[in-house]
Amino acid sequence: MAGETHEQARICANVITLLSVALADRKCSVFTTDLRILVRATGLATYPDVSVICEPPEKGPADPKRTPRSIRR
Repeated sequence: MAGETHEQARICANVITLLSVALADRKCSVFTTDLRILVRATGLATYPDVSVICEPPEKGPADPKRTPRSIRR
């Protein structure tokens, strides 16, 4: 969250560090608030303080780096 307090920033930094260490042996990535996450169930797009993705990320239709999926017929 932009404009967070130094306490909040410290907590987020610590959580990111702990998650990165805990997930070092897995194919997971830890991200900061700069990554926009879409919650399919609600349609909400948000910037959480910390997120973890353990599968290849899906890119939205507006993402310029998105690779179009082939059309199955």
